[in-house]
Amino acid sequence: MGTDWRPLVKQANGCMAGAWARLAAQIGEASTTSFLEQVWGQKIPEKVTEAGLLQKARFTHISGL
Repeated sequence: MGTDWRPLVKQANGCMAGAWARLAAQIGEASTTSFLEQVWGQKIPEKVTEAGLLQKARFTHISGL
């Protein structure tokens, strides 16, 4: 009987998208992507940045930035 890692990967992607969104709201999208790719040592999946854009829009709307 194996472990199903899919929920853990989905949660990790959600955390990455949230981190991307918070930073992008402060320093810009291109800078955020570059910075996080350096920190994590890998390319950020496009699905994560797409989800991050949605979260950024919500965060910006709610906080009035």
